[in-house]
Amino acid sequence: MMAIQIGTCAARLGKMTFGRLEVLRHVDGGAEELPVVIACGKHDGPCLWVTANIHGNEYVGLLAVQRAVTRDLAGRLGELRGTVVAIPTLNPAALRVGRRQAYYDSMTDPNRTFPDAAADDTDEDDPPSPYAQASAVYFELLRQTATYLIDLHAMDIQATPFTIRDRVLFRDEEQRVAAERLAETLDGLARAFGIPVVNEYGAKKYLKQRLHRSTAGAALHVAGVPAITPELGMGGDVDPLALRAGIAGIHNALVWAEMLPDDPIQIDWIPQPDLGSPVTRLPHPRVPEPGIVAALARPGEIVRAGQPVAELTDIWGRPLGGDGLIRTEHEGWVLSLRSGAQGYRHRPVMDLAVRDDEPLVQPWPDD
Repeated sequence: MMAIQIGTCAARLGKMTFGRLEVLRHVDGGAEELPVVIACGKHDGPCLWVTANIHGNEYVGLLAVQRAVTRDLAGRLGELRGTVVAIPTLNPAALRVGRRQAYYDSMTDPNRTFPDAAADDTDEDDPPSPYAQASAVYFELLRQTATYLIDLHAMDIQATPFTIRDRVLFRDEEQRVAAERLAETLDGLARAFGIPVVNEYGAKKYLKQRLHRSTAGAALHVAGVPAITPELGMGGDVDPLALRAGIAGIHNALVWAEMLPDDPIQIDWIPQPDLGSPVTRLPHPRVPEPGIVAALARPGEIVRAGQPVAELTDIWGRPLGGDGLIRTEHEGWVLSLRSGAQGYRHRPVMDLAVRDDEPLVQPWPDD
């Protein structure tokens, strides 16, 4: 089996070990350290990385890692094939203050700081931010050791659990076959987790949003590691049903990877909508004029084209835009409702999962 050491945490055959990984030195001389758990089975097998809480106010993944790895695997190391590397929080600084970004790098989305497969990432005119320096440390260790990655997130105050599956992009035609193999494994991991699978944005928007530099995007396109991003419901707090789904999903991934000899858990306590076709996420519909928005649809609900999904009123409660209804132009199902009642023009009311006709394997878009 591979000898794995992540900071002070070293894999020991048939044991669970705990330690810390220093990723950054602070200006006062202190260290930014990530907590690390390594569960090492007694039999050879893959290395599954499970990470969470890169956005410090998304708590559910942290708890899912603690319970699925630290608690549930503790008595099963004799059955485990391979190794699980778990980092409950990738962003302790943000966790401490309950914010999305680290307080030492408040202008940087930490989940857009990983190596850039689309460009030369060594430009001296664009040096790495403090969090990018930290993420480079653990990403290199992931790159060296991981067979698969699960990076756990949360969506919004009102959201239903689902798994984001990235598209696999390739540069030259001779890379297509390898890209298709990677995409097939990625699809297997995403479906095995057990909650609805939603394809990431189309390739051009994917790059524009810098999602290829997310944890999963970089793992996939830089390291060639199949990586998924389960969104476990609400951010800012923990929905017990979403937490239960996250714990079951990690278990299901271990079963799929043949690391545990169990049957998968059917996650039937959360919505499992199905349009009969692949879906991608879309912020839609948008507010046509400023007003107060009240949603009429709920996360997990299927909506039809032309269906009213929100009400729009002025500050006195009078309908705007004729009948005061905002309708969807697409058939889909509701991923999340955007927080707040303030409806400025063009603001999305919700995020939908809508039919996806774009290939899952395709060349990198032209600049």
